[in-house]
Amino acid sequence: DQEDDPLVDVQCTITSSYFLTKNGKLYTCGTLHGIVRSELCRTIITLPLKCVQIATGRHFCLARMEGGLAVCSWGAGHFGQLGLGSESSSYVEHPTVVEELLPHVVGSPVVAVAAGFWHSMAVTQAGAVFAFGCNRSGQCGMKPTKEPPTICSPRLVKFDNISSSAAKATTTTSSSATSTSSSSTTSSSYNP
Repeated sequence: DQEDDPLVDVQCTITSSYFLTKNGKLYTCGTLHGIVRSELCRTIITLPLKCVQIATGRHFCLARMEGGLAVCSWGAGHFGQLGLGSESSSYVEHPTVVEELLPHVVGSPVVAVAAGFWHSMAVTQAGAVFAFGCNRSGQCGMKPTKEPPTICSPRLVKFDNISSSAAKATTTTSSSATSTSSSSTTSSSYNP
């Protein structure tokens, strides 16, 4: 009954939707890897922990469990965005624990997860960021070093080697965006 267990989060991929309730129940609908669910279907996470956060990428989902004691992933994984290692298949049907994000491995519980188009990130209670998935454009916070540029297991993002040229590029881009938005607001003509 929805009154007793209200929705607390909803996330969408390009072809499916995920719903999380206050009690940690997870539902999905839409198409995922060719499987069409035209009605809400329950997704079971076989852990004795409640799901407290979901994040979705293009064709995959991440679920963070209470206390940050586990992160599960499922869906398309061919760019490593599930974080399950190089032996993982291109599609994982059921939520699977990302072993490399367990607190004893990363040093503290995971407090947040995020999903991009084909990459994922997790933040720990200690403030460490771990990234995995497609890194073609450096979106995992690391310089791409191989072809294909995939990171199949969570890898620590290091903030201590930020170059001054990267900082300058970010500042320049931000300044340009500010001046562009300022000039567009003062313009009197509308040009779609």
